[in-house]
Amino acid sequence: TTGVVTFLTKSFSPFTATYEKDSWSKHTATTYATPVDTANKVVTIASAEELALFAKEVNSGTSYAGYTVNLTEDVDLSQYAWNPIGKSGKPFKGTFNGQDHVISNLYIKGTQSNESANNYHGLFGNLNSPAVVKDFTINNATVNGSLYVGAVAGMAYTGKEISGIK
Repeated sequence: TTGVVTFLTKSFSPFTATYEKDSWSKHTATTYATPVDTANKVVTIASAEELALFAKEVNSGTSYAGYTVNLTEDVDLSQYAWNPIGKSGKPFKGTFNGQDHVISNLYIKGTQSNESANNYHGLFGNLNSPAVVKDFTINNATVNGSLYVGAVAGMAYTGKEISGIK
């Protein structure tokens, strides 16, 4: 995740190197393996890289209102720090169906400092009506932030449902 590494050598004084986990926003898929079905308004996500691409698209202003996003495989996010799906002014408004899959090792770096970079933290940062989020498990989540923070969603103003989540 993040950490400190101390090296002891014979030719150098001890020193400490601090590192931070890279961000998923730098490691997105370039496209979905299953093309977006615009006629039926369906997005299929089968990997962590595709989930990161989806987050990037929502955070760029595509709300996916009227779309159903189906997760078809378990996703392990341990490799990088997560960027929430949706942020202030750019919420997710579609339906996310986890289809009983597992999203594991969610890590969001943040502090309790009241700055915009520490707000809207969760798998989904900002959900807005008529968003629906359902049917998946989050296993091993570490979510840090200041305002609007949760494992599933930081801000969940859906007017609909958030259900079937473990």
